[in-house]
Amino acid sequence: MHPSWRSFAGIPLQPLPPDRYEITFSDVPIGTRVSFRVNDQNSCDENATGAVTRNVFANDVRLVQNTTTPGNGDEPGYGLTIAPNGSISQ
Repeated sequence: MHPSWRSFAGIPLQPLPPDRYEITFSDVPIGTRVSFRVNDQNSCDENATGAVTRNVFANDVRLVQNTTTPGNGDEPGYGLTIAPNGSISQ
């Protein structure tokens, strides 16, 4: 994962068998639009850079690919805002 609030540095997701990965952040800015990208080599058949464009959730909310992020050129990513109560708006 490459989060904007960490200058898009790569951070590994943790496997959650049998077929999920997850990560927990405690430093996401509240009330500020942030963006991120998830890369997975298994997604190269859908996007040449491996950017994941579906089945991504934040706080149990399914996200839609709605922004671009820096990578190998502009890559598909997700933008959202987190409220103080943890609710997500896209």
